[in-house]
Amino acid sequence: MGRLLYIVLIYFLQFHVYGEIDRIAGGKPAKLGQFPFFVQLLSGKGFFKEGGIKIFRCAGTLIHPKWILTAAHCYLSNLTKSEFSLMFEKNYMRAYVGTEKKVKFSSDIDVAVGYLQKAYLHPDFLHEWNGSALRVLNDIAVSILKQPFFVNDDIKVINLPDVTTKICSKGLIVGAGRIHFTRNYSDVLQYAYIHPKSNTQLSRPYAPDSPAAFYAEVKYLQGHGLAGDSGGPFVCYYNGSPIQYGIDSVAYHNTRKRTIIARYESVAKQMKFIRSYVPLPSLHKKTKNKRILESRTPQKVSGSIKKTIPIFILLITNIFIYIGL
Repeated sequence: MGRLLYIVLIYFLQFHVYGEIDRIAGGKPAKLGQFPFFVQLLSGKGFFKEGGIKIFRCAGTLIHPKWILTAAHCYLSNLTKSEFSLMFEKNYMRAYVGTEKKVKFSSDIDVAVGYLQKAYLHPDFLHEWNGSALRVLNDIAVSILKQPFFVNDDIKVINLPDVTTKICSKGLIVGAGRIHFTRNYSDVLQYAYIHPKSNTQLSRPYAPDSPAAFYAEVKYLQGHGLAGDSGGPFVCYYNGSPIQYGIDSVAYHNTRKRTIIARYESVAKQMKFIRSYVPLPSLHKKTKNKRILESRTPQKVSGSIKKTIPIFILLITNIFIYIGL
């Protein structure tokens, strides 16, 4: 009987599990200050009958001292419009930054917390079930804080790409969700490296394909998101400086291959939406048409990209030294 149940369960997962695999399974523990741009979002989604508030965990990034970038589906709920507004008014929509530890809603650890004022979802966001298949488009949202975060060594804004900047062949994902398919959690953030793929490179292509998305396919528990990681970043490192290229969206199983296939919303292709709300400066003019280099180990962000010294200055300096000036 037990064997039969196991076979039925595997069959069900193989053909029907196709949804939000909302933490980094198979990742490495993060260190303090390693990801100063990472945001842990804890959102109120209603109240229990016996009292207490229902909390939904997501991730995001600080793209401006007062703005957070995340996935649109992180704000889906069964609340009415007035009930949803109440969550913001009562400070039940919270953002935590500046820590490598997994936070709790009523956390007493030394961590900066901000309260969301409002969330703006992409106007063409689609999150639609068709039988057992989930179709997602434009899974992106920006949220404004009631008060800006104070940027320091432990809290920093992440850079965003432009449409001409090439994505790296190996990027990094960060999360604070589960570390196993069960309810196992880690006490600290986890990160892992993954290789982005096109839809045609997947063992089980996403249907229909999404024009503003890229994907990754990873063996079970070898570096992929799970519950609580939605909205987190896919990051490339350029000269040691992080640039966010993707947003953790949704995922599904291919049990025959024992893989998780994750969908990431392309930040570069959604810059028009982001800029329509967030007052961003002109980004990365000097990185145009350059290949994004990978960093083996994520570094603390200095907030600037090193500039090269023009060769003629070096030549003049050498001449002065030679003639004894």
